[in-house]
Amino acid sequence: MKRRDRSIAALGGALALAVSLAGCPAPARRPAPAPPGGPPGALPAPAAPPAPAGPGAAEEDRARVLAQVARDVRGVRQAWVVTAGRTAYVGIDVDAAGARAPGRNAEIERAVGDRVRRANLGIDRVYVTTRPELVQSIMNIEQAVGAGRPVSTFAAELARLAAEIAPTPSP
Repeated sequence: MKRRDRSIAALGGALALAVSLAGCPAPARRPAPAPPGGPPGALPAPAAPPAPAGPGAAEEDRARVLAQVARDVRGVRQAWVVTAGRTAYVGIDVDAAGARAPGRNAEIERAVGDRVRRANLGIDRVYVTTRPELVQSIMNIEQAVGAGRPVSTFAAELARLAAEIAPTPSP
């Protein structure tokens, strides 16, 4: 019996040692403060994942870069660009000095066309206009493309613009 008592005592000691080494669980943490306007104790909403880039995202990015290239031309106040394949349609608003000087609009249009073509973004045909009704059409298409509509849905409108605007001659 003595032996049995020693075995039980050893087993009990080993159990006590295991429990003491394992320790107690860490104390519970307080919940994060509630976001403003939310109920107390509510967790903040998870951040929304970034929107997946659609098939027109590259065209949109290229158009945005080309619009900045066009705005960098002296005399251009604002520019809007729509790209379709290797063609860019550029609507520009010239500053007051450019609008008053005879022949200045044509000079600015040529300069914008040259810069857009030389931006090395795969554009080889550029249509540039300062005519307000055509600029408005380009603005509308640019906004629709930015809202997610594919450029291909504007094929007829782009063909009309190409017919009304002479392409900027290649250097």
